[in-house]
Formats: sequence, C-alpha cells, structure tokens
Amino acid sequence: MSGAIAETFRITHTGKGSGTSGPPDGGYDGESSGGGARAIPQRAYFTLVTVAMAAIVMFFMALTSSFILRKGQGGDWEHIRPPALMWLNTAVLLVSSGTIEVARRWRAAGDAQAFHRWWGLTTLLGLAFLAGQLAALRQLSAAGVFLSSNPASSFFYVLTAAHGAHLV
Repeated sequence: MSGAIAETFRITHTGKGSGTSGPPDGGYDGESSGGGARAIPQRAYFTLVTVAMAAIVMFFMALTSSFILRKGQGGDWEHIRPPALMWLNTAVLLVSSGTIEVARRWRAAGDAQAFHRWWGLTTLLGLAFLAGQLAALRQLSAAGVFLSSNPASSFFYVLTAAHGAHLV
C-alpha cells in the first residue's frame, strides 16, 4: 500500500502519468506562463472588499458614536482648534481619491503604464497626507495639546491615528 502512495505522490509531484498532459486544474506547472492555474473569481474580490468596507465603516462608526456620547457627558470637554495644516491635508486626501479613481479606470481599460503612473501619484499623495498628519500632531503638541490633555484632544489624536492606520 505504501508503494501506491509513493507512486501517486511521484505522479502528482512531477505532473506525469495517468495520460494527462499537465498538472491537474489549479496546479502549478513550474513555468512562468501561468498555464494550469485557475483564475480567482471576480465575486471573491467583491466579497473581500465588501467585508473589509463593512468592518472599516463599523470601526469608524463606533469611534464616532463614542465621540458623540462622550462629548455630551460632563463639563470637562474643552474644544481644541485643529492646526490650519489639517485643511491642506484634507485637500490632499480629496485629490488622492480622484487619482485612485483615475488609476482604477486605466486599469479597467487595460493600460498598465497609465495605471502605474496614477497609482504612483496616489501613493505619493497618501505619503504626503501621512507626513502632513504627523506635522499637524507635532504642532498640537508644541501648543501644549496632548493625548491626555482633555477628552476632546484624546479623540482628536485617536481619530487622526485611526485615519493614518487606515490609509497605511
């Protein structure tokens, strides 16, 4: 019996035997042509993106709900003035939303070179956003506003960090 198992393994491993011309469907034939590998169905990507979006929306809704409920409690809420740099960061984020949409359209059109150009620009804008957020947080700390200063500053730091982590 063990000889049959060893023979089956040899046939499966080398892709030879049983009259087939290659590995079974979904197998790897050791060549870079990609032959024999089944494509991942489009619905699998759709499902993954849908589940990820639902999780992200729930996470940010939980933070928003916590923010609203905490703001309504007690008299220790001290409004903080965000640095003006945050407006520039918002503009960078909006522009990057446009560039990633352009990249998506070029990918759908099959132009890999244009897709990579727009994807690269989107990546640079994302890095600029992260750098701007770090600079804004440094401005806040230089002004004496820290994570533990009051509930408003705590939420500001947490929401800013969550957006940065989401972007990464």
